[in-house]
Amino acid sequence: MQFFELLKSNYKDKAQNLYEEIKERVKTSIDNGTSTILASLMSFVFVSGSTEAQFLTGAGFTLLAEFLVNSKDKSSEELIEEIKGNEELKKELARAICEIVTDKDFVKAEDKNWINSLILDMRREVKGIEKVVKEAEGRLTQILFNESGLRRLSAHELTDEESKNEFKDWLNGFSFGLSAIYHNKDYRREIVDDVKNKLEEKGKAIIVGESGTSKTTIWMRVICEYLKDGFDVLYNEGSEIDFEKAKDYIQSLGSDRILIAVDNAHIKDNSPIYRLIYGKVTTQLRIKYLLTIREPDFDRFVTDHISELDEPTREAIYKFQDELRHLRIEAKSFSKIEVKKFYEKYGKILNYNEIDTIFRETNGNPIIVRFLMTGNGLSKHVRDRHDKFIKNDKNKIVAMLVCTLLDLGFKPADEDIIQKLEISQDIYYLDQATLRQKDKKWVVIHHLWALEWLSYLFNNGSTPNHVYRLRVQYLRDALDKISNLKNDVLILSSISSLFQASVKGKIDIYWLLNELKVDEYFEKLSDNKGKVDAYTLIVGSAFSNLGKNEEGIIFFDKSIELDPYFASAWSNKGAAFFDLGKNEEAIECIDKAIELNPYSAQAWNNKGSVFVKLGRNEKAIECADKAIELESNFAEAWHIKGSAYVAEGKHDEEAIKCFDKAIELNPFLVDAWHNKGVAFSNLNNMDEAIKCFDKAIEFKSNFAEAWNNKGAALGNLGKHEEAINCFDKAINLKSNYAKAWNDKGAAFRNLNRYEDAIKCYTKAYILKDYLTNKDIKLLHDEILQLAEFVLKFNCSDIDSDLLLVYSSIRIDINLAREIIDEFIKIDPELSELRDKLGFEKQ
Repeated sequence: MQFFELLKSNYKDKAQNLYEEIKERVKTSIDNGTSTILASLMSFVFVSGSTEAQFLTGAGFTLLAEFLVNSKDKSSEELIEEIKGNEELKKELARAICEIVTDKDFVKAEDKNWINSLILDMRREVKGIEKVVKEAEGRLTQILFNESGLRRLSAHELTDEESKNEFKDWLNGFSFGLSAIYHNKDYRREIVDDVKNKLEEKGKAIIVGESGTSKTTIWMRVICEYLKDGFDVLYNEGSEIDFEKAKDYIQSLGSDRILIAVDNAHIKDNSPIYRLIYGKVTTQLRIKYLLTIREPDFDRFVTDHISELDEPTREAIYKFQDELRHLRIEAKSFSKIEVKKFYEKYGKILNYNEIDTIFRETNGNPIIVRFLMTGNGLSKHVRDRHDKFIKNDKNKIVAMLVCTLLDLGFKPADEDIIQKLEISQDIYYLDQATLRQKDKKWVVIHHLWALEWLSYLFNNGSTPNHVYRLRVQYLRDALDKISNLKNDVLILSSISSLFQASVKGKIDIYWLLNELKVDEYFEKLSDNKGKVDAYTLIVGSAFSNLGKNEEGIIFFDKSIELDPYFASAWSNKGAAFFDLGKNEEAIECIDKAIELNPYSAQAWNNKGSVFVKLGRNEKAIECADKAIELESNFAEAWHIKGSAYVAEGKHDEEAIKCFDKAIELNPFLVDAWHNKGVAFSNLNNMDEAIKCFDKAIEFKSNFAEAWNNKGAALGNLGKHEEAINCFDKAINLKSNYAKAWNDKGAAFRNLNRYEDAIKCYTKAYILKDYLTNKDIKLLHDEILQLAEFVLKFNCSDIDSDLLLVYSSIRIDINLAREIIDEFIKIDPELSELRDKLGFEKQ
């Protein structure tokens, strides 16, 4: 133990004598029935005198040492009373007790009763040390039960209070604990039932699955249910299983209702479990066995290590291999339905679009789904695993970076690559900690985990400068290793990963170019083709995806300079111009892309999008038709065609057919649902329109235009109050949404709430740059009519914005001047507004 080792190393014999004295006094105090565990500890430390108490300072127990030294003139009884009221000191004492009574050199089997009594007293008398006590109990159990490697689970350990704390920890990123699961935190019920059925039928069940598929959580759920059913449950906590000691301990229980549960049974230290499964003790006592394994790791274990085992264990493993296919229950990744149920179970309702997005982002990996749901844990999980397995080890960081860059770039490293790069030893060390094998390739445990790890390394403001500089060098070393393979595809893959991380906000894109100088690696590419791809498909596209279209165009131009015939560069440049509102330049670039590659459905579709925005709807339909001719299942092209029909204002039935086809090909195409609703509105079919707008909102709850158009449809049905709620939703999402302010004003007017109407119209007019000319003309008329009505009959609450708008659009200048002068009589401060409008005083 660190505490006593430190004493021994610093004070040698004297420290050893103190240690022996502590042991004897603890035992004497307990044997004599001392009522307070705190008294036990205080008595043996106090009588040793303040000098010996100083040893505790060296061991890190500063609070205790200072307290003892400052209280040397007091009796032990006085000290005990004082210490009872000092919560921090009580915790320090309890921790010291846990160290002492679970020292394997101190505890003997015959000590079981008094040590159990001591731990029970500690649990009652000292609050806030539950985890410390639990760890001590675990160590103690291993010692008392002859280090069999199996721990007996007791229901009294799994308190409801601990359950609540564990659940809070789970929400903050920790793993589920046994207490939380024991107290009805149910999880993946269908798989749990399958496991239990297998146990009842076969007496054995094996939960298999990849990292992160919640094998261990399911395993714990089953353990807890058997514990509740009155079974003696023995499980491993990472210690090596000893066959003979485990067998003796199992027989000593004298029970015929035993469940033995072993997590990660593919590890060599756990291999004696197979001897137990097929031994006489199992037959005699009808023991049930619950194991978890990762099958690829089990296969590697059998291939690489079985020769190191004794003959009985080897025979048992071979027998187990023959049975495995009949015993396995797979913990697969979540389905979309399971993602939905998981979120609902912990308090969040998802729409179909959100479910689809989460499933696509996580591939249904349960642990990553949980991190996304709680918003906590992933960064902590990354830090914890980095600190435990990688830390500041150069070779491990470089090896991990190589695998991360290639995996994120969709070219994961195989055995040949890691052998050539001489990183295989470090890769094998990281297996199942941060990496795993999939289809004989080395991948990170999840791509979101990989991105978070890159952010932790290179986008972490708390990293000391010298550590940060080393990490940057390690990244260059990893890129150098990949470049030395002389494979352009792998070089581009690794660079792409870094820019992918920048698009996700994990690494700053300017840092990649200016500090890491990643573009220097373009020069390591064997020909211009690779450089062209890098500038366009990697760097330029990354800038465009970040909304930095001007910078994106710079890199598209670099590609075009190297290869003027690269159609993708021209097409992407056109898309960037389109996003910048430079529609003519966009058309010019897209035309060039089509000239170079007339068979690009995407280029034709992009051109159609520009034409819709320009109001050149016939041209847009021609482009969409061309894209559909080249790729009949191109959902977006059907949507563009439908949008052009709607914009024409005379082919809404045809538009709906196009939207239906787009939705058939892609049910999650939000804009198609929305524009289908617009088409139904144009046909005065408001009920169908509202259904479409609702579908769009279901997929995209922050879709301001869909909320506004739903409001307009409700207004057409005379449901003006409901309409106003929709307009408010739209305005909350987009405060400068002039159309929503205008439509809200119309709803108020229809309710005869004229002052509210004129305020909304006024706001719309101030934002008139966002309206069409037709809408502005209608708004003029509305404001003129309502303003004259409101201003003549209610002068007590003058709105200067309204006055400004009214006067700026009033055709009758003389009437406007008269109204302004009347207002100034009521409120002289408005004279500044008159001057601002350019009216002279009459």
